Amino acid sequence: MKLELDLNNLDRETLIQIIKNQQGMLERYPLGTKKATPIFGQQVKEYFGTQTKLAQLLGVSKGCLSKWIQGEKIPEHRKQQITGLSGGQIKFYNVGDVI
Repeated sequence: MKLELDLNNLDRETLIQIIKNQQGMLERYPLGTKKATPIFGQQVKEYFGTQTKLAQLLGVSKGCLSKWIQGEKIPEHRKQQITGLSGGQIKFYNVGDVI
């Protein structure tokens, strides 16, 4: 899904918020890098306590989850499962998403 905004019709505060959101996204998910930033690992620890617990909930090995935390591509259906299991607290974004 692609979202397009006409920035000419937005007020100053909304534009500032959009810019701040985009800056935050770039800090968390740098462009052109395969490696994940530490935020996913931190979120796993915060919402599930351990990688082992989330791996068990997903039905995958701890090694598999560890690879995702290190930057290996996470399958889309697993992203959806993780978002659901975290009550929507862990979300995944694609480059270019407007949040």
